[in-house]
Amino acid sequence: MDSSRTRPRELGRSAAESMDESNSIAIVRRYAERWRIPRLDSFRLERERRFLLTVAHKLYLDNREWSGFAYVERNASEPAVFDFRPKQQNLMMPPLWAAYPTYSAVTIGWRMNGGEDYRYAWWDWYRKLAESQRDEYQHVFPVPVDDRGWNLWFYDVDDVDDLTESEPV
Repeated sequence: MDSSRTRPRELGRSAAESMDESNSIAIVRRYAERWRIPRLDSFRLERERRFLLTVAHKLYLDNREWSGFAYVERNASEPAVFDFRPKQQNLMMPPLWAAYPTYSAVTIGWRMNGGEDYRYAWWDWYRKLAESQRDEYQHVFPVPVDDRGWNLWFYDVDDVDDLTESEPV
């Protein structure tokens, strides 16, 4: 007799229902390379579960160069959050649209949740750059032209609060 017929199926563990940790790590590493963040390894991984079903992975990293986390939801091809901050001055902090790719330029997420903290940290980091470094940064990370509105005004702000309060022209 086939033993698979007599054994009860484990809840939340079938191939269709499981979320592969190695796939989540690969997604984060590919995304990191896209935003020029090398050598992301040694993640601490947490599973977010609902009713015994893994629905997301949160991957934490803290090494000599970077500190932060990524949040990968089930069936996603990119992280929903990619909040990594450099510990060394020679490293470029990912732009806001890379760190929180689901946020538009004017979402409330920049006023609460993790987006607010990242926005202020990014602005403090960006403000300290020399003009030539800002030009290089803008060349490496051009503002996306899409329906999220970043291209209308982003690099023209004078103050961190302008990042959510300015009106697109």
